[in-house]
Amino acid sequence: MDNFPHSSQLFLPTDKSNPAFSIYRSRDDLSIEVFYGLELLDTVPNVPDHQAFKMLVGRLYNAKFRVQSLEDAFDIDRKTIASWGKAILSHDPAVLERVMLGRRASVKRSPTLDNYVFHRWVELQSRGLPNFRLALAQDVLTIFGISISGETLRQIYLSRRPLDTQAEPAMASPTLEEQTCSQTSPGTSSDQAAEEPEPLQNQTSSPNEQTSSIPPPSKSTPPNLAPDPQASAPERAHLWAPALGQARLCDHLGLLIFSSAINTIANATQPPEPILAQWFTSILLGALNVEQTKYLNWDDLRILLGHGLRHTGPQREELTRLATAPTIDALLRWNLSQIQLPSTANDFYYDPHTSHYTGSQNILKGWCANIRWADKLINSDYIHTAAGEPIYFECTDNYEDLRARFLPLIKRMRQSLQLDGTRPLTIVVDRGIYSNEVFTTISAEPHLHIITWEKGYQACSDTEWDALVNEHRSSQTYGLHTYQRTRNHSRDRLTYSFSYIHRPWSKNPALKQIIVRATNPRGRTTEVSVLTDDKERPSQQSVQLIFQRWVQENDFKYLDKHFGINQLTSYRSTPYEQLRNELEDRQVTNPHYHALSKHGRKLSARKASQLLAAHNAARQEDQRQQRLQALDQSTPKSPPRAEQSAEPVRAAAKEQRQLQEASKRHHHYRQLREEKITYLDTELEANAQAKAQMEREVSRLDQLIEEDKVRMNLSNKTLMDTLKISARNLFYRIIRPFQQAYNNRRDDHDHYRQLTQSNGVLKWNGEEIEAHITPRVNYEPKLKGIIQDHLASLNATGLIFPDGSGRKLRLLLTRKEQISVQINSPTLE
Repeated sequence: MDNFPHSSQLFLPTDKSNPAFSIYRSRDDLSIEVFYGLELLDTVPNVPDHQAFKMLVGRLYNAKFRVQSLEDAFDIDRKTIASWGKAILSHDPAVLERVMLGRRASVKRSPTLDNYVFHRWVELQSRGLPNFRLALAQDVLTIFGISISGETLRQIYLSRRPLDTQAEPAMASPTLEEQTCSQTSPGTSSDQAAEEPEPLQNQTSSPNEQTSSIPPPSKSTPPNLAPDPQASAPERAHLWAPALGQARLCDHLGLLIFSSAINTIANATQPPEPILAQWFTSILLGALNVEQTKYLNWDDLRILLGHGLRHTGPQREELTRLATAPTIDALLRWNLSQIQLPSTANDFYYDPHTSHYTGSQNILKGWCANIRWADKLINSDYIHTAAGEPIYFECTDNYEDLRARFLPLIKRMRQSLQLDGTRPLTIVVDRGIYSNEVFTTISAEPHLHIITWEKGYQACSDTEWDALVNEHRSSQTYGLHTYQRTRNHSRDRLTYSFSYIHRPWSKNPALKQIIVRATNPRGRTTEVSVLTDDKERPSQQSVQLIFQRWVQENDFKYLDKHFGINQLTSYRSTPYEQLRNELEDRQVTNPHYHALSKHGRKLSARKASQLLAAHNAARQEDQRQQRLQALDQSTPKSPPRAEQSAEPVRAAAKEQRQLQEASKRHHHYRQLREEKITYLDTELEANAQAKAQMEREVSRLDQLIEEDKVRMNLSNKTLMDTLKISARNLFYRIIRPFQQAYNNRRDDHDHYRQLTQSNGVLKWNGEEIEAHITPRVNYEPKLKGIIQDHLASLNATGLIFPDGSGRKLRLLLTRKEQISVQINSPTLE
């Protein structure tokens, strides 16, 4: 009762068609209050131009309020009210936005657009690019999908310039920061030049910044700091050039554990691309896309890497520029060199990893295992080594199935990774490749073999299995072996046993069939059939390879959780109309013909149901007529005598009447059934004629073009995912000695990931840079000793600081208690 509008003005009362809702204007006439009975249901501004006001009136219209009452109460034309209601019911958000916003829906400018234009203007202008307004207009068109004139860009810049230049001087672009730093002296760090005009122990860029209290004995430039003369001035200025003994707090310091790889990844391409090292390290730090890099400390990253491109807009531009086949192939070869794959390692796993697409693009559908349903998806065909390391992949849609993509992908993998064409490769594939035609083609390839499951295999009974074993034991085509898999530590082992029989496959003698009975540690036994065209290979190896496919399946989960391979990266797409000349067309079932065939089958089923019902009804009618005839013959012609009971006679008469009524109903429904059957015959004939006039198969491309299908432009995603699998493989390679020493797989990855993402202190001792890593947790003595030994082994490899200066690096594990800090007050002018 507290919400009841004692002093509000009622202007839309209840009536017969609306017994529950009443609408008031507030006392100050600034809002409209909707009451359901005595309870306040909603309050909206009393402004006819406000979206909430329009939504309220539209909902009242959809709730079947009298249109005349709404028109009188709100003083709005009924056509406008109807358009608001229909827009709310529309499934198109663009329609709702256009109707509710009116003229404002076509306004191009927005705070987000203005902010982007101003900062991009500053950045492009600072580079000294000619005609940079044209480049800025193109950026706006690409990112926002809005065509905007140069004069509008100028107005946006002038309208924001006083606010941003006075209140936010620190929002300058990275290029401006680099130009400022390039004007400092060669022996002064960028932080000292820009923010610290006095000696280190008495200066700071902010009241909260902490620095080491170790006083530098001198300000000499490190003797071995020799910037690359070919590097640009901004890059050289970002090199950390401390005085002897000077130290600096630094975020992301644990990243230096990967310094050997960081030093080489930029040189994977020619010419070198330093931003590849930036993205590579960002992924290792947990920034799985360009947008997430905003959470990184860019000042410290520039010290660690010697360079850095901060804002997401320029990063996206660089990503689009570098997302080419030569760059991706170069990174894939670099990744393979980091794995150090032996030339004798020729066994690989192949599996398409599907990710569910939930966007609005009209892309192709396929079976998505995550949702156990057919929906929009993106395929990523991955090749892993037998140890589970991804070395090659391609992102595509479902235009071709796995059987059509397999052989071309293997050919492109050889070219991309520069594998010898005569190198024999054995590919382990799932059932998706099951096709006798594909098996025959692969069998004809001298340097390619396949191992896969037989589809639709029916297991033997125990008696049949025993007979097979007795038959093949004498011919030495029977085998038995066990396999042990390490679980949480080296002594925690699970034992799997396999018994198998191999013989030529009856459906295609070019392949060998291996019937396997596998028993897990719990004693559960399953029987499967394995197919391979490599008849010379021992069956034990083929069985063990295909039963270890879980390493690839688990790696997909790991790549998704920690490296984000399911992220799309780019939302650009290409209509299939533009891809006509790039794709190989094929004939597929006409969807309209398929729909007619499906409808025809339904009609046939309905007709069969009617015919069956008519047949059963006719049979029951014959039985009724026979019963009526029998009752007629058994009924006495004269009335029963007094001493005789009249009950049987009455029962017979009652049954006779019931049978006669049922017979009448039968004649009525028989006529209805005949009409339905005649109608279905007509529909079936029309369906057959329509199918006869239609092509059974049509062009696949023409079909997709007619349906306005598009293909996602996945080049940006391919480049980022290449960096992600490279980061994954590097992480696994560096962690391996730590895993063996720690011997606990429950949390070894978590410990190591926390270590590599730790902060710390950088210190120059005159000969090398000391990286004092300070983890966020207190390690137990055993784990601390393992980590210290691990860092010592990395130091023994001759680490180099990855900023391009060539200075030596030494990694140290340091507790926070070992570091003395002081907070310097800001210098007051």
